[in-house]
Amino acid sequence: MARRRTSENIVRHTLQLNERRMTRGDEPIVWKYFQYLALLFTEIYLDRYFRDTPGLLKSINAQIDVYNADTPEADRIAPLDEASDAWSQLNKLAFWMVINGVSTEFGDAFRKLGPIPTVKRPDPGHEPVPAGRPGHVCP
Repeated sequence: MARRRTSENIVRHTLQLNERRMTRGDEPIVWKYFQYLALLFTEIYLDRYFRDTPGLLKSINAQIDVYNADTPEADRIAPLDEASDAWSQLNKLAFWMVINGVSTEFGDAFRKLGPIPTVKRPDPGHEPVPAGRPGHVCP
């Protein structure tokens, strides 16, 4: 899945959420870089999960092999079972994020990838439109 299409999906869903929020008088959602990164990862993961579940399982196992190569025996991760049903092994996804932006080095590196699409607050009678500055809601 191309990054552009992934970003477009995130913007489209955010616009739908914000349309309902702003109708109720609530503030629109503005993603922080780490939240946007989690959304990108989720979009890519779900695309692979529904498009090529066995391939996703094999890719994860390949990364487990890379990790285990330089890891002490006691800390190694058991690979997923490629002979069993892949869907049931991959149908859970969890995130662990620091919410106060402690990882500044990571955030700086991520921001170098380009602007994070955000959402402009619409003028009355106009559709919301994507904007391009991370963490910023245009008036």
